[in-house]
Amino acid sequence: MAEISGVPTADIDNVDGFFTTSGGGTATTTPTITALADNYGAGSLVVGNYASYTNVVFQCEVYVGATLIVSNALTTENGATITWTDSSALSGTRTVKLRAQEFGDFIQSAEATDTYEKLAVSFRYFRIQGVDADGTFNKLQTGVKDWRYYSALSYGGTKYPSDMTTDALPTPFVASGYSFSSYSPFKAFDSSLTTWWWTLSVSTASLNHLTIDMGAQTTMLSGRILFYASHSQRHFSIMASNTGAFTGEEVFLNTAIACDLTTTYQAIL
Repeated sequence: MAEISGVPTADIDNVDGFFTTSGGGTATTTPTITALADNYGAGSLVVGNYASYTNVVFQCEVYVGATLIVSNALTTENGATITWTDSSALSGTRTVKLRAQEFGDFIQSAEATDTYEKLAVSFRYFRIQGVDADGTFNKLQTGVKDWRYYSALSYGGTKYPSDMTTDALPTPFVASGYSFSSYSPFKAFDSSLTTWWWTLSVSTASLNHLTIDMGAQTTMLSGRILFYASHSQRHFSIMASNTGAFTGEEVFLNTAIACDLTTTYQAIL
């Protein structure tokens, strides 16, 4: 396709998916992908040659095989860093495809690609910790009405833990952590949204947490939490472990996330 309505197409990359002839225009420099990483569904990369651009827009997509799982519209640009959420249940290697378009250039860059493997959220112990915005543990009183993980996407499949009636029932689930008066740990996992776990009088930041033992290593595909809206906590981190020690072996699934203080659930996976 050499022209459209008499207008040469040499400097147009494509029209509605139809590639035109090329040549005669300036192509944007191909971006370089560095620091490609996945943190249990939270994907990110750094454009290594970002400083070489002056006014650039990126097009970033993620595929499993030929299937698009993250469109460009679902990615976020922050300077040289591009992030996305990989919530696809498809297994297999992820391929990131990245192009750049510099303002003033007629032709979009060539495509840069790289691959990564999505880390599975498969652990026995999960812990929520009250933190400041920078991730430092704090002792602001924290209240949780409901906190669950699920074996399927969109809060489907089996719910973990099952509705609890004490800190150790039903088996094999065990809820533990600091609590005030009758606001026991299991209240974050019972069948009621009018009860909650609460650290009202906690005086030590390292104790301002709630832990749930699932009884065995379990793979989770989605999760959500509902806070007590009147608590003073503003940020939280969620850690996971297969030993329950939480002495350095743990991984952070969520770090310094702002608490949703409305009466709605907040997605955590």
